[in-house]
Amino acid sequence: MRREERESLLSQVAAKGFAKNYAGIRISKSGKRFWIKDVTIWNLIDENNNRIGQAAMYSKWEFI
Repeated sequence: MRREERESLLSQVAAKGFAKNYAGIRISKSGKRFWIKDVTIWNLIDENNNRIGQAAMYSKWEFI
């Protein structure tokens, strides 16, 4: 993902608390590259309403 696209995605998550329909390339523990598709990303919030990270869920993936 290009830096500008990533910044836009993270800005959307920061503003709305989540983003949908993300797709990107990841690398598995064994070093294989794979696409993740239809990804939803959201902020993780602690009991004091502090953002402590992000999480993602995806239902489609394929090795490249």
